[in-house]
Amino acid sequence: MDAHYRRLEAIYDSAPVNNHFLRPTLLVKDGSSTLTIQFDKTHFHAGGGIHGARYFRLMDDAAYFAAASQEKEFFLLTLSFEVKLFRMITTEELECIGTFEGKEGKDYIATAEIYANGKIAAKGKGVFRASEMRYNDIQS
Repeated sequence: MDAHYRRLEAIYDSAPVNNHFLRPTLLVKDGSSTLTIQFDKTHFHAGGGIHGARYFRLMDDAAYFAAASQEKEFFLLTLSFEVKLFRMITTEELECIGTFEGKEGKDYIATAEIYANGKIAAKGKGVFRASEMRYNDIQS
């Protein structure tokens, strides 16, 4: 199992989209993931907080990898993702915890919570489904 989790982490690390963020780190375990990421002021909106699009991205990734920890063969795709923002985040380092909640038919359900300075700032819930692409076909 550890090899699958390390493969998922390598896939995340190799994604070109991560070049837009400062030192993101992902740790995948059985049914969970922890994503720590730093943002600079270029990710802030005019009100001085991190833009909501970044909240979404962080929670989608954390929930995705919690769900992917349960799917050993196929790359998952996000079918839907619900975001609830509780407060504006003005700190530059965030931690997001993803948790696999269960499987309903072909769908993997996972949640995510963003923490800033140890306080919850947002929650999300995603539905993910296996694609036709195999993890083994992804170059990392």
